[in-house]
Amino acid sequence: MGSNITIDGVCELLKQAETILLFAHRRPDGDALGSVSALKKGLEDLGKTVYAVCCDSVTERLLFLTESEILPSLLPADLGEYLPVAVDVASVEMLGSAIDLFKGKTTLRIDHHATGSDFADDNYVRPSASATGEIVFDLLEALDAWSLPAAERVYAAIASDTGCFKYSNVTPETHRKAASLLEMGVKPDEINRRLFDNRSRGETEAFRMALDALRYCDGGRVAVINFTNEMKKKGQLTEEDLSDISSIPRTVRGVSVGAVIKQESADPRLFKVSMRSDRSTDVSAICARMGGGGHFSAAGVTIEADSPEAAEKRVIEEILHG
Repeated sequence: MGSNITIDGVCELLKQAETILLFAHRRPDGDALGSVSALKKGLEDLGKTVYAVCCDSVTERLLFLTESEILPSLLPADLGEYLPVAVDVASVEMLGSAIDLFKGKTTLRIDHHATGSDFADDNYVRPSASATGEIVFDLLEALDAWSLPAAERVYAAIASDTGCFKYSNVTPETHRKAASLLEMGVKPDEINRRLFDNRSRGETEAFRMALDALRYCDGGRVAVINFTNEMKKKGQLTEEDLSDISSIPRTVRGVSVGAVIKQESADPRLFKVSMRSDRSTDVSAICARMGGGGHFSAAGVTIEADSPEAAEKRVIEEILHG
């Protein structure tokens, strides 16, 4: 367990470092990529040498945030001395295959997940922030490192993790920051179109199949989608095509808890579970019992099971007993 520092302490560490390696979590979302990319641009404007890395490829829909892939294989062969900074990463396991680049050095973590672990040497965690993008906003403000490209990516990070400002994690401060970003020249319509109205044909087919697979239990209070490898094969779908289905169950009137279970293509005994709630149930606590975590109304976990049916049974039992 590392120590907790202030945002001034974070700024000091970033100022002292000449080379910085920013880490996004596996299967990176808009908050992770937007936060990493915004911080990268800000620090580069201060004269720092900055690299970004993620163990997984960036989806086509979010590639505009990083402008190129940020896989470990694309890093220089010799980085020399650098400060590893985990951004929007709740646990060290979320670094995936990039974890070796993080270990063995004095490390920093910047995050907003309340159920995460202080795995870095220095940790700045603010659970009250709707997104890590809000924290990056404050860092760029304190560092005086604003530019329009950085502002656009901070806006994307915040919009992504708030569901375009419709989730319960939105606060007055969230709106104040968004307003400031618009005053800097950010065009929200363009960014929100790319984030929320930019579905590929494969994603559209996955959406249709997910709706067909939707089923209810506990009198309609719980809704579950179990997306199997067989379904992916039938629809000729990639993992990227399934990135937009996690919120479907909770959009149905009367559903308090929604869960989407995705069987892993590489290992059929592993299942990624995404949960959403209407604030009546703490899904982060449910996922934490299974080894995952997240936020009160949005959380996730990867579980092991012998079959999709066994995985679904376990998920439902955990929800009903939660």
